[in-house]
Amino acid sequence: MIAMRALGDPDAFPVTDLGVRRATDDLGVASSATALSRRADRWRPWRAYATQYLWSTHDHPINQWPPNQPTPGRPTPGQEPSDREPSKEHRP
Repeated sequence: MIAMRALGDPDAFPVTDLGVRRATDDLGVASSATALSRRADRWRPWRAYATQYLWSTHDHPINQWPPNQPTPGRPTPGQEPSDREPSKEHRP
């Protein structure tokens, strides 16, 4: 997805990506590379956005917001930056 993120190509579509294939299979869409490529032609020129949507359909921790576990050094939702503990990395 370098083409989508780094180069800003809104039409990048990784037809062989495992996450895309699993998501289309879960949604009842044919997930073979040929069938998926044909279906994705309808999504041009915005196939990269369809890819992001398909990735988001999986039950994966990266798709959960806000995260269940706080990230060390980052405030939890509703916590002010001054309320958090100082990071050990930045102590003088």
